Parts: sequence; structure tokens; C-alpha cells
Amino acid sequence: PAWPLSAGVVASVFSGNWALLGLPNLDRLLILLGLATVVLQSRRDPLAPRFEMSTAHWALLAASTWVVLSALWAGTLTDSTSTFAMLDRYGLVPFALFAVAPIAFYKVRQRMILLAALVALGGYLGLTALFEGLGIDALVFPSYIIDPSVGIHAERARGPFVEASAMGVSLIMCGAAAGVALALWRDRLLRIAAGAVLALCALGVVLTLTRAIWLGAALAVIVTLGVVRELRRYLIPALAVGVVGVGALLLAVPGLSGSVEERSADQRPIWDRQNINAAAVEMVRERPLLGFGWGSFPEASQEFLRQADDIPLTGIGTQVHNVYLLYLAELGVIGLGLWLIAAILTVAAALYVRGPPEARAWQIGLIGVTVAWVVAASFAPLAQAFPNAVPFLWAGVVIAASGGFDVPWWRRREGR
Repeated sequence: PAWPLSAGVVASVFSGNWALLGLPNLDRLLILLGLATVVLQSRRDPLAPRFEMSTAHWALLAASTWVVLSALWAGTLTDSTSTFAMLDRYGLVPFALFAVAPIAFYKVRQRMILLAALVALGGYLGLTALFEGLGIDALVFPSYIIDPSVGIHAERARGPFVEASAMGVSLIMCGAAAGVALALWRDRLLRIAAGAVLALCALGVVLTLTRAIWLGAALAVIVTLGVVRELRRYLIPALAVGVVGVGALLLAVPGLSGSVEERSADQRPIWDRQNINAAAVEMVRERPLLGFGWGSFPEASQEFLRQADDIPLTGIGTQVHNVYLLYLAELGVIGLGLWLIAAILTVAAALYVRGPPEARAWQIGLIGVTVAWVVAASFAPLAQAFPNAVPFLWAGVVIAASGGFDVPWWRRREGR
């Protein structure tokens, strides 16, 4: 199952745009194949671990049940846009990946397949961002990436997502995978390749020209190096290298400094967020407990948009640029609470387990991945499949590398 699941997650960077390539939704087919293979493996392989419900799994099941009932109540369960958002963004597919990862990746070789796939993807995304930033359109693949009529943020590095925020957070996640590879791989050439991918991903983050991504990347580095005791000595050097690297990049790439300055001073995105977020807040005040129902925001928000005295009314019809506020408006306090509890328990379960050095490397990478996602979700809709799947899959891989879930502290016996 490691092969189809890894391939499916990597292929999900094209999710939503397969038609532009003349292909079906290969990522969903591959993930379904991987899930089916997990079932077959658990039956045929006597050494494969068996699935056991944990506290995190029960929380994920409760959150999944709530969002399905909310969509049924709102009448959006059969709407394709709402259904795919439920699968990809809210997390029914990521939840499933977390559940099967300890079985699908219980061998070191299986985890190395996923790690190599993420590093290779990071190389592709980093090079794509570089070619977009330098204007070398002939080297950008697939060609729809440079088509301004497709997606948004055509003036930035947006990659196969055709959206800069998703591109940026995905670059951070692939960069974290390259960091894990540097810690685990022993072959010199492979380590050089992982280091090059890490540098490309860092470069690509700058070229997205997205402030939330810059902030997320900086905090991911600071938090990871700050909370991990054995890495704290690298915090100041890493920050110094980052500052010098960004400065050199601004000087070396023609027009980049002007683009960064223009982007930093652009008020239109801020107005969009203020208008849409204000409508979402009014929706929460109207129905705080249950919300308006899953997938209802684009239509229901029109009633709550108001012209402010000091900013123009822009962003009409767009999604909330804050995942948590969107869930609060659509699912209410109960729905958001269930999702937050499930997500926190999932990450906590992975960070709590103890295992060999390999598991420790994956755990450290998960810290950066989680911080990047939390920050990006505060400023962007993050509707794309890949950046939502990786944190949950990564958490499951940590548990696989650790040999399974630890017994919770409140169930431990004295001296156990």
C-alpha cells in the first residue's frame, strides 16, 4: 500500500485540475487503491499491525459524522463542490490516511518510499517556483500553470495548485520532508539531493510573494528549532542564513525586490479578508451553535456583507480566508470544536509516542508541518487536497515508525 498511497498523495497536487491535463482524478483512484491494499495486506501479512481504535480515532469519527449531518441538513450533501471540500479540506480523506498509515507504513522501507516521494515532489515544486519567478515559461510543466485564465495569483509562484498559498505551504511541507531525509539518509549523493531540495523549497516560499506563507515558514523554523532541545543551537545560525539568503535573492533576481515591496504594500487582499471575515462573524452571531450548514457560506454570506465606512466592499463571492472562522460559520461552535479536538488529538498522539531515532526525525518534521498549516489556515481557505492530507498522513507515519500508539498517561499503571 505504500506505493499507491504515496503516489496518490503526491498526485493530489493536481487535484481539481486533472481535466486540464485530459486525465481522470488519478490521485483519488490511487488513494482508493492504497486503502484497498491496506485491507488486503492486513489479511495476508501476519506481521502487519491490526487496526485499533484510539481516542484520536473516536474524535475523528465524531467530527466526520457531524460534518456529514450538517451537509445533509443544509442540503449540500449532493453538491459536488461541497462534497469534495468535505473530503479534501475538512478532512475525510486525511482522516482515513491517518487511520491506515500505521498499517501501510509499518516497515522502514515503506516509510522511505513516502519520504522519497515527498522529497522528489519538493524538487518539482521548487523548480517550478524558480522557473515561474524567473519567467522561464518553457520549463514550467504542466502549461496550465502559466495560463492567467486558470486559477488565481498568476503573477506569483503558484505551481500546479494555481494558488500561491497552497503552493507555499506545500513547499514548506516538502522542505520538512527534505530535512527528515537529511537526518535519515546515509548515502552522500542522496543527502546532497535532499539538501538541494530543501534550498529550492525555501527559495520557492519567497517566490510565492505571499505574506502568510512567509510568516508560516519563519514560525515553522523558529518553533521547531526552539522547542526541540537538540536543535536549539541551530536557531540563531538558521535565522542568520535565512536573512542573508533572502537578501541575496532579492539582489540576484531581477524585479523580485520590487514585487516583494509591491506585494507587501498591497491592501486589496486585506480588504477582501476584512469584508468576508466580517460577514462570517455576523453569520456566527446569527447561528452560533449549529452554524448555517456545511458548504452554505458562498450563498448565505451575501445577506451579511456590509459596506464599511473606511474600506471598499471587495471580495464578494469569495471564501473565508480563515479556515477556523469558515468552520465556525458553517458548522457552529459544536462542529468547529469537534474538528479542533480531533486535529489536536491526532497531532498530540503522534508527538506523544516514543520510538527509535527514525521516529524522532519524523516527529520533529511534524512540528514544522503543523505550524505551517496552522498559520496558513489562518489567512487562506486552503481548499486544496495535498496540504490538508500531509499533516494527518505524517502523524500516522510517526505512529508507524514508533511501533503504534502509546498507552495514554491517564491509563498507565504505577511503574509501567
